[in-house]
Amino acid sequence: GIPADSVRAVESTIGTTGNARVAQEYIESHKEELGDVSTVEIMTNDYHMLRAWIIFSLQMLRDTASKELAVTEEDKEQIKSLLREGLNAEGDAYPAMMKETREQVMEILKEYFKESKIRVKPLVAEEVLEKDGDAARARYAEQLRKSKMVRATLVYEYGGIRDLLDGKYKVR
Repeated sequence: GIPADSVRAVESTIGTTGNARVAQEYIESHKEELGDVSTVEIMTNDYHMLRAWIIFSLQMLRDTASKELAVTEEDKEQIKSLLREGLNAEGDAYPAMMKETREQVMEILKEYFKESKIRVKPLVAEEVLEKDGDAARARYAEQLRKSKMVRATLVYEYGGIRDLLDGKYKVR
């Protein structure tokens, strides 16, 4: 459902933080062509979306409002609790819990990004695959969510989020 002429692929080999920085640099360097950009949509897998959304939102906050992310200790603890609970889900509850955790954490953090002039909208790859009604794509999305690799990777994703909130994960 995204118009082809609104998709911009920018190259970066520096991971999520590099991708966020390159995206912001692209927006800035193509301001005349793009005009005032108020929303950037990012697409990635369900397990990676929360950390990606936080990093992209932080980059946009820094570059458009000259602000740093400063989360209260109370909100940090609430987020860390949600992340722990999200990792404890088992079986069929696990994929739904991943989405629920993402949405709850984003709800807490969106207030911290409100001064940013560019909002980051998540497009979860698995949800996009499920929306078009194709049964094979829906099965593939389900397999992605239930993969053992996804579960193992989610531990690192959530650890990265905790480290970011604690100032241990540097986002340039």
